[in-house]
Amino acid sequence: MNVNGSLKTAFRTNALFSSMSATFMVVASSWVAYQLGGLSEVWLYAGALALLVFAAQLVGLSLMADQKPLFVSYVIVSDWLFVIGVALAILFYGQAITLTGHVMLIAVALVVAVLAVWQKRAWVVGARVQAI
Repeated sequence: MNVNGSLKTAFRTNALFSSMSATFMVVASSWVAYQLGGLSEVWLYAGALALLVFAAQLVGLSLMADQKPLFVSYVIVSDWLFVIGVALAILFYGQAITLTGHVMLIAVALVVAVLAVWQKRAWVVGARVQAI
């Protein structure tokens, strides 16, 4: 499947948001750790590294002329798993997370959910256009 412009833009926007989130996690690691209930900064650094790898993958995918459905699915499923992970973290560890931490987690999860929906929509619309 050819990657349409909307899907490329969605991938690149996701990569930008992931990179910005990773940067914030490193630059403000002690503050973020406190907001998340005293989480070890090591976990934030590991998460930031994972986000940078994910961002690099997204940029790579956006540069490919043809896209395997498996790769697109990987991105969309990864985003939804993050949203589910945030919901579970709030459910099971919410009492340790500050109010600011809750707001931060929910805001990031909402952005990721919007990106997942955008990517899915762009993929479906692109597949329909190619079928014509």
